[in-house]
Amino acid sequence: MNPDQKYRYNFIFRIFLICVVIFMTGRNGMTQYDHQVLENVAGSSEKVYVQLDKMVYVAGSTVRFRAFLVNADLLQHEVRSKILYLELAGPEINQPVMWRINLNDGNCYGSFALPYELKSGIYSLRAYTNWMKNGKPDYLFSADILIIEISEEIPGTFSIYAEPVSDRRIITFYPESGQLIDGVPCRVGYKVSFKIDGMLPDSIKIVEEDSIIVTQIKTGQLGFGSFDFLPDIRKSYLAELHYLKGQKIRVPVPYIETYGYCIQAEEVEGGLNVSINGKSMTGNQQVSFRLVVASHGRILLDYFYPASGSIRNVFIPSVDLDRGILNLTLYDSRRFVLSQRLYYYNFIESGPEIKIEGTQNSYSNGEEVRMELHVDGLAEGDTVSLAVSVAEQHPFQHVIQPVQIDDYFFLLSELSKESMFYSNPGEISEQQIQNLLLCLDRNDYALNYYSGAKLPECVYDLEDNGYILKGTVRKKTENEPLTNANIIINVMDSISTRILYAPADLNGNFYAVLNSFYDNRNIIMQVLEDFDNMDIVWEIEGKRLPEISQRTNSYTLTDKEQDFIGQSIDIRIIEAVYEDSLKDFSPVKNANKEMLFFSPNTVVYPADYAEMNSFREIVENILPAVRFTTRNQQFKTGVYDKSSETWLENDMVFLNGVMFKDLAYIAMLGSKDIERIEIHNTSLMSGEMTIPGFLSIYTYDGLVPESYLSDHAYIFVNDVLPEGHDLQLARPETDTYPDTEHPDLRQTLFWAPDIKISGSDTVAIKFQTSQLDGLYDINIQGISRQGIPMHKNFVFSVK
Repeated sequence: MNPDQKYRYNFIFRIFLICVVIFMTGRNGMTQYDHQVLENVAGSSEKVYVQLDKMVYVAGSTVRFRAFLVNADLLQHEVRSKILYLELAGPEINQPVMWRINLNDGNCYGSFALPYELKSGIYSLRAYTNWMKNGKPDYLFSADILIIEISEEIPGTFSIYAEPVSDRRIITFYPESGQLIDGVPCRVGYKVSFKIDGMLPDSIKIVEEDSIIVTQIKTGQLGFGSFDFLPDIRKSYLAELHYLKGQKIRVPVPYIETYGYCIQAEEVEGGLNVSINGKSMTGNQQVSFRLVVASHGRILLDYFYPASGSIRNVFIPSVDLDRGILNLTLYDSRRFVLSQRLYYYNFIESGPEIKIEGTQNSYSNGEEVRMELHVDGLAEGDTVSLAVSVAEQHPFQHVIQPVQIDDYFFLLSELSKESMFYSNPGEISEQQIQNLLLCLDRNDYALNYYSGAKLPECVYDLEDNGYILKGTVRKKTENEPLTNANIIINVMDSISTRILYAPADLNGNFYAVLNSFYDNRNIIMQVLEDFDNMDIVWEIEGKRLPEISQRTNSYTLTDKEQDFIGQSIDIRIIEAVYEDSLKDFSPVKNANKEMLFFSPNTVVYPADYAEMNSFREIVENILPAVRFTTRNQQFKTGVYDKSSETWLENDMVFLNGVMFKDLAYIAMLGSKDIERIEIHNTSLMSGEMTIPGFLSIYTYDGLVPESYLSDHAYIFVNDVLPEGHDLQLARPETDTYPDTEHPDLRQTLFWAPDIKISGSDTVAIKFQTSQLDGLYDINIQGISRQGIPMHKNFVFSVK
């Protein structure tokens, strides 16, 4: 069976499998739970946390980062995505700035330079994989950073990025049952999104319209929290948000339904208590249910509730449960989803703890600091991966709220525990089935995200093999798709010729996967057929987050904040004078030179022969089984295929790795221009594309004429951050500033993004304080191999 047949059979089998699942669901779904409830919803399987070397930067300076990407169920490095995107959005830029880096088993660290033209203000640095965009926006990592513009004037105010109230809810509620039910007590999770002066509300009150306070809660970390509530359909309720400066906002709570069911779960000694409370549409309490508890692709419990009593309880022993996210789904006798929720079981309240030994509360300028790190309570065989930064403390703590890795990673867990609800009750729709088939077509493992009546949107592809280059080609004149076109993807390369082939469909859509060979190169895309680039419109799919409207709040700086900004600007200007000694590394190109094609039949170096002034002269004298002819004022190349005893004619060659059809230009090249010629005496075939025997020509300059590329190709700049850049920033042993007259004004004293500690090991770190007086933060974030996030902070002074 050839590969095309194998793919078709696999795809038909998968469609058949879905049809069987849907058929069994409708006919006798009560016996098919273990085939239908798998893992969790799309987009929630990956979660990323990013640690920065500091939180305040000057435009044009370098941001150093460490990313931890984990499976959201277990917080372990069991992820499929291989590419991480970093995006900077703010009130002073029209379009977010984006970088990307290749992932290595869920971990990566690197650096990127901020654009010089950024204005002063609070910006949002967001991190995500393409697959994560299928999930809820709340689960994409976001951290606020302050960026300062280099200018002669210190700003008195700057802009804070804020989302308009009309574009996003001020507060989102997550009732345990997915909805509030009249007379049924439940816990309600919430997330506050709206900030005033960059700050979330301090507290929230749930009040009746006559201002009777029902409950009052403090806002949790990052605006998340929960409260217990007994809804009464005869009353109206408001959520009243109170901010530190006295501002108050009121918003209505969700609509109260007359019927529905609530799944409540509580972790107790020895296991989990689950109870069902609510009422049916008919008001009949004497009905039967079935509760299914699933985790990580398998059924843990399939429990039948007989038609007796209004409150139904079940205890699940811990031996029958897996640590991590549990999916609890309640069905009626028709297999209709009544309620569904997630719960994080075996939440680690206490675990390993990072210890810092040998620190002092105060150090002198230029003093060497030595401290030791170890982890108490680490399980045998477990390893912790840490990132450590030591940076000057900034005065914007009340505006830029730091996020700790354990708070952030357990955010999903806490929401699940406090009634996070994913999908509304209901049946599978035709659109959901189509989305699933689309998902299966692109990602074989997508079936693992089937969860009850909720199927994945699968709008964004999983990039598990490399960067997915998607686009559309259409004719400019007719504004119609360029159907069934053969897209050729090349890079300029003087070592070998590589080609990616991507067929366009009836709508002009094409799709290709770029591996690391294509990193930090210009990707040159052409249509094999006879079309000039000027007649084609190329639309390449971007990987940015869906854009939202921006709203700007003005923030007035205090004298202390203005002094800090002035100091940071002065330091950046001084460092610019010594830029050569502090210069960042340039991106490293991948050195893999594996040939895509079979080895050429013949390689000829014209310089080994007498000087020849034209390509025709080279062909006629030294190229075996090759001819170069002119017909109707059009040049053609031909190579002789011995196996078929025929001449294979072609109207193009590959010039320095790029498909090149201007053979009149090739005709002018002589032995002083051409370094070597590779002869391929057989055709290249892939899918519907056939390239007859061809020549690969490599010139000494390794270039392709820019005029040709502008008329015949579309160039996509494929910039990728080099992984592992700036491994460690310190100064005790290696002099960062070789010029002894250089003032040491470092605001970041130490940065080490990849420290590993196993068992009872101890790691020593050393750095030197600078000439800047002030307070400095030691910030340590990390996660163990078993999925336990942890952090440690320490403050010391330098004077």
